[in-house]
Amino acid sequence: MKKWTILVLCAVIALAIVPLVVTGGAEFGGADGEAETAITEIDAGYEPWFSSIWEPPSGEIESLLFALQAAIGAGLVFYALGYYIGRANDGKQNDGSSMLYLQTVSYTHLRAHETPEQLVCRLLLEKKNRKHY
Repeated sequence: MKKWTILVLCAVIALAIVPLVVTGGAEFGGADGEAETAITEIDAGYEPWFSSIWEPPSGEIESLLFALQAAIGAGLVFYALGYYIGRANDGKQNDGSSMLYLQTVSYTHLRAHETPEQLVCRLLLEKKNRKHY
């Protein structure tokens, strides 16, 4: 791996772990709950102007649906990103510095580039693997 990739991976891991260590046993509440508490402190008679069509039966199901929504969104974004990068690289040979570029070739094409040493090895292997009846 490149040095830059390792540094970025370490930074991502640190961003995930440091808040958990620093806050200790704190409870992580949602932003909606915090906003509702702040608004109620400002105006005790506040009534929300919108209510959900359907309330999930539990917080776990709500978290599951949120995670599913995030996964589907990330899948769509990265599919589109890969699709457009693939279209941009279509027909171009890549030097391997930015992305892995694979291209399938036929067996005949491979044999056309065979060196004399490879030819000898291939013929010896074919002779060895040939069954005698």
